[in-house]
Amino acid sequence: MSPSPRILLVEYSRELGHLYRFTLADEGFQVSLALAPDDLLASVRAYRPDLLILDLPPPEERALAVLDALRSDDVARMVPVIALTTQDQLADVAWASYNVVRTFAKPFDLDDFVEAAREHSAEPGMLATVRAPRPHGGDARDLAEHILAARSRHIVFRWVQRVRTRPPWRDRPDLTLESLIDYAPRVLELVDVRLHYDSDEEFFALHPHALDRAEQHARLRMQQEISVTAAVYEYTLLREEVWVELREHFPAEVDADGLFEVERAINRTVDAILVATMRSYLEQVAR
Repeated sequence: MSPSPRILLVEYSRELGHLYRFTLADEGFQVSLALAPDDLLASVRAYRPDLLILDLPPPEERALAVLDALRSDDVARMVPVIALTTQDQLADVAWASYNVVRTFAKPFDLDDFVEAAREHSAEPGMLATVRAPRPHGGDARDLAEHILAARSRHIVFRWVQRVRTRPPWRDRPDLTLESLIDYAPRVLELVDVRLHYDSDEEFFALHPHALDRAEQHARLRMQQEISVTAAVYEYTLLREEVWVELREHFPAEVDADGLFEVERAINRTVDAILVATMRSYLEQVAR
């Protein structure tokens, strides 16, 4: 019998913290409650949870700093996060962090909350499953990985702004921010993990389901009546924003060979995502 998933619950309300802990423990989870911890990263490192349930602290600047710190820490960034908030704006901010797998705006349904905890503690993010050593250096890829981890929110926000100014999204006020960025942070996660491997064959052999989310994204866009051309264009824009961020933050001493290595890994990963997207559209049309 496998051990119960370990959840670190961070809450700034004592009453809600104890309510959530009791609810999760009653469903069989191992729960450690941290009420407004002074050092969140230390709590994550000490408990090594399968899932972090995080009450986002206001104001927005403080919440952003917490999310950025989690993504930039070698241990914390491997833990999937369910974010809780009383502010819709903070929920939007959380969605732009690729380690955030679900957001809940208070008050929320406890059954939905428990089901999300069960789903995401059983299926941790891809970053949680690998930390593959690279036998041949990889300094440029290490730098790219840390830039993407620290700057993913900025990449996604710029990408959203560009997408919203273009058809068909420009003419679709029904498409919310959450429905637009439902998959973009996962793309950054996929690129980040791909940088740990020396070949596509090695990466996809160890991660046969890596493109499942691309296929899910394609099905969602079809339900939203978004064309395959527009869906592919989303990824083209996102790839551009990744390179803008890397160019701005790569130190001058990174050599041409290192840049080429990073570029090849990123482009081949995004190309694989594009192929999976187009394949999903064709399969749905064939039905």
